[in-house]
Amino acid sequence: MKKLAILSLAVASVGAHALTFSNVMANSTPLSDNWTFNTNANSITFFTPSAVVGDPAAPVRSGTLNLQYDGSTGGPMAYADDVVVNLQQFCAGSGMIFFTETVHELDSNMNEVSNSLIGSVSRVFDASSSNTWSGTIWFTRQVENFRVKKAFTLVAPDTANFDVAALGLVNQSIRIVPEPGTIAALGLGALVLLRRKRK
Repeated sequence: MKKLAILSLAVASVGAHALTFSNVMANSTPLSDNWTFNTNANSITFFTPSAVVGDPAAPVRSGTLNLQYDGSTGGPMAYADDVVVNLQQFCAGSGMIFFTETVHELDSNMNEVSNSLIGSVSRVFDASSSNTWSGTIWFTRQVENFRVKKAFTLVAPDTANFDVAALGLVNQSIRIVPEPGTIAALGLGALVLLRRKRK
């Protein structure tokens, strides 16, 4: 029974890994003015109140906002294998948002490795788009450390209509999974313990 409890704790610890976020940044004045972010376990949320171009009060008609962060699972027992993107945006008239995101593998020193690209997504939003969008970027391989780079190009040419492109909130959640060998070892251990118990 004691061994079974230890095994249960090991399984729980593998599933309880939380990401460590670092190197969080935003740039492109004035679109990045007053930006903030917060983290919660395996998610990060960016707030971008100044990411607005077009009418009526914003004299800026176009610009690109770049967001970036690094994530680490904290060790070889757990890996990240996908990220979920949630965006809140608003476009009217001629307003459009061109969004691209790339995810890159990092080594233990948090430097991009060769052939680092492990996932990407791109979308275009206009006045006919929903004001929210969610999508998943599946990694081509599981990684311990990664860098996410997001680019939002906002454009709103001046027409007789109300023209605006705005980005309000960017939320990202990352799924952490146990390393496959760890799962196999824990599963084998559980079978051995159950067999001994039956005997």
